[in-house]
Amino acid sequence: AIAQAQPPRVGDVVFQTDFEEGNPLAGWAGAGRIEPGYQSDHCIAFERLADATTTSATGWIKLPVERLRGCLLHFHGMIKAENVSEKPNSWNGVKFMVPITTPGGKLYPQARIGTGTFDWQQFVFPVRVPEDAIDVQLYLGLEAVSGKAWFDNLRVVVRKLPFVPRPAA
Repeated sequence: AIAQAQPPRVGDVVFQTDFEEGNPLAGWAGAGRIEPGYQSDHCIAFERLADATTTSATGWIKLPVERLRGCLLHFHGMIKAENVSEKPNSWNGVKFMVPITTPGGKLYPQARIGTGTFDWQQFVFPVRVPEDAIDVQLYLGLEAVSGKAWFDNLRVVVRKLPFVPRPAA
C-alpha cells in the first residue's frame, strides 16, 4: 500500500532551500550554478550574455503537486540582479515563476521583478494551485534579457487550504 502524504496545514513549508546543504543543485534542471549567496556561502545564479545564442538562462525544480492542489501558497525568495537589460515583453526578465500544468492548459504566475542592477531584495507572491493541477514547478533565471541574477533562501508556504464547500443548512 502507498502511504498517503499528510494533508497540508496553514503555515506548512512545502519547499525550501538555501543552497547550503549537501549537493545544493540536487533535483534542479537547467543552467543554474552555485555562487556566494545572501548572507551565506551559496545561492543559485544565472547569467546570460547579450550575444548569447539561447533566449534564456533558467533552472527549475518539480514541486510536490499532490500536496499543493487547491492551496494558496506564498513563494518567498531573496533576489539580486546585475545589468539586467530591458524586457522585450512585460512577462520576460528575471524569472521567479511557478509554471502549473492543468488538463486545460498552462498557467504562469510569477513575481514582478524589475530590470537593471539591484541588491538583495525579498520577493513574495501568491499562487492558488488549481485543484486539477498535474504538474507544478519552481522556475528561476533570466528570460529574453541579458545580465545576471542570483536567488537564495527560497521558501514555499501554505497560506490557505483548499476550499471545501459546506453543505447548505
